[in-house]
Amino acid sequence: MSTFIGRMEEKKIIKPVLDTHCYQCSSITKWDLYRETNWMSVLGIKFIPIGHKYYLSCQNCHDEFKLKSEFVAFLKSSSDNNESTEKIRRELINELEDNQLSSKTEKQLAYIQSLRTIKK
Repeated sequence: MSTFIGRMEEKKIIKPVLDTHCYQCSSITKWDLYRETNWMSVLGIKFIPIGHKYYLSCQNCHDEFKLKSEFVAFLKSSSDNNESTEKIRRELINELEDNQLSSKTEKQLAYIQSLRTIKK
């Protein structure tokens, strides 16, 4: 028996948004803003969009970071260089770092911290 109704996912790059460190591939890299749309499909044809998810993805290793709605609105808007924009950008980078470092052990964190100290 064939399935006539199903679900499909579509991922699309919106734009590159950040230049910051990726702790998965250990490089300074660009992070792209992606939108993933879930579709109801009929006979394999996209029919009705069910929902969207936004996330950042490292251009080198493709590590993904799911975004909160306030960051999505900020990243989709124009890139003004005022004080509040810089504050939100800094918060986003901190959350991204916290997410990537959350799975590291104490020894790994100490090593990363020592590398930061040497580079400065």
